[in-house]
Amino acid sequence: MILRILFFAVFGWLLLSWARGRARRARVMPPVAREAQAARASVPMKVCAHCGILLPEPEALRSGDKHYCCAEHRRAGSGQ
Repeated sequence: MILRILFFAVFGWLLLSWARGRARRARVMPPVAREAQAARASVPMKVCAHCGILLPEPEALRSGDKHYCCAEHRRAGSGQ
């Protein structure tokens, strides 16, 4: 019986701690920052044809149907 009470007390404490942590993180980030973060997360990503780095599509340099991370890699082409 005591083990059940102890189990539920620990479970309740963990659940309460988890809920408080989520609420604290939600308060720390203002709504405008959350919207900006969500907008960044929905940007399509492209892979540099030269080095393979992943970068947001608006930042990628395009040459034909390939994308590059910088002008030097675009000049070099797909070297690998």
